[in-house]
Amino acid sequence: MSDSNRVAVGIVAESTFGTTPATPAFTALRLTRPGLSYTPRTVVSDEARADRQVTDLVLVGAEAAGDLGFELSYGSLDTMIEAAMCSTWVNKPIIVNTVADTEIGQVTDSSDTFTVASGGTAFKAGMLARTTGFTNAGNNLIFRVGSSTGTTIVGPSLSLTDEAAPPLGAQIQAIGFQGASGDIEAKTVGGNQLFSTVLDFTTLGIVAGEWLKVGGTASGDKFAGTAANNDWVRVQSVADHVILLDVVPSGWTADDGSGKTIKVFWGDYIRNGTTKKSYTIERRYLDHSPVDYEYFRGMTFDSIAFEIGTQAIIRGTARLMGKDQTADTSRFSGATDVPAATNSVYNSSSNVGRLGEGGSAVDGPNYVLNASITFANNVRAQPAVGFIGATGVGLGEVTTTGQLSTYFGNLTLANKVINNTASSYDIRFTRADESGHTILIDLPRTKYSNGAVNVPGKNSDVTLPLQFQAIMHPTLGYTNHIQRFAYTE
Repeated sequence: MSDSNRVAVGIVAESTFGTTPATPAFTALRLTRPGLSYTPRTVVSDEARADRQVTDLVLVGAEAAGDLGFELSYGSLDTMIEAAMCSTWVNKPIIVNTVADTEIGQVTDSSDTFTVASGGTAFKAGMLARTTGFTNAGNNLIFRVGSSTGTTIVGPSLSLTDEAAPPLGAQIQAIGFQGASGDIEAKTVGGNQLFSTVLDFTTLGIVAGEWLKVGGTASGDKFAGTAANNDWVRVQSVADHVILLDVVPSGWTADDGSGKTIKVFWGDYIRNGTTKKSYTIERRYLDHSPVDYEYFRGMTFDSIAFEIGTQAIIRGTARLMGKDQTADTSRFSGATDVPAATNSVYNSSSNVGRLGEGGSAVDGPNYVLNASITFANNVRAQPAVGFIGATGVGLGEVTTTGQLSTYFGNLTLANKVINNTASSYDIRFTRADESGHTILIDLPRTKYSNGAVNVPGKNSDVTLPLQFQAIMHPTLGYTNHIQRFAYTE
């Protein structure tokens, strides 16, 4: 017998389809349902016998496939999102000690300096850096980078504690940027924008389509004129002293930022791509003696879906198709484990910062009842003579669809269905209690494929269930954008 609570699941990327890499490091997956299976395809022999008996059941093929159920939490789905997007995360500058006293070798108080082995030049003056995992608590802080070289990152007047050998896991991460006093302004003339007099935005690596969180917690780090300016915005274009914005909160207004050192937070992002990725997934039955191991190879992500219900945990399902499966009582040679991120799951009540449609938050009277998004790759198995399993998995068209069900309060959304009006969709999940960890999904161009007002019987609410499809944005050039923010205020 085996207990489902004793099944451990891990994933590792393959360089060659269907081939588990040597000495694989399996990243643990946090799942609600590790529903993979290996299904033989058999054919009954047509040989006719005088005694009426069947001579054989012939194995002619097999399929490795199935679903992985999950709950959404920060950091735990990074590999699966990358697989489903057929792309790679574009990371903001980060340096992490994979072994103590290696990538980050020293902290020096007298010079306000973090000494690194390499990568210091990625941290530009004006960036906000966050340090975590250092032995001395005073070295874990957020500061504005003053200068850097290939091997140093310097911040002014930091009150550090000398640390000669930072431990495993110590890291320095760029989480945004910050202007000097009065340098960053909010403007509306010439388009909604962030404007600077000194800071050169083009040095920071910001690109069109990125979302930014404007404003910190302290009064000196945010705009004072209106609360709407201290919110989430999307970048349309970047020039040396102008970040033009195509999505801003309602109420955005001009503010010269006088006397303020405005903080702006950013995150890593990923967009739909064309790179086919395959993985080996390991299932371990830890209550078996000896422990049994299953390896599903060549696993390619057909889709990943997110479900947002009323007063519920944000849940999802990934659907996979692969090559084959092996099973043994001994583990793959040289295999090691990478622990999963331990952040809390998101819920639809207190962790949804915004659900946006057409650039504005969906709010009363059209309150949202439930929503879903599915990113699909339309993959197909590629069988061939001489192979039991698939020789490969083909990628189809990127198809992103969704569902949005609201109370029917007015004709705003219903008319978009009737008129085939182009719109957009975005949703943001934030855990304010965990460093402001945020996951943001943005579909910059959508159209409704279906939607009719639902008028049920008496004593019921009238609702508007909508179905939409995302399509390529004509100027941004992509269909899907997902962003992860390690820290926001």
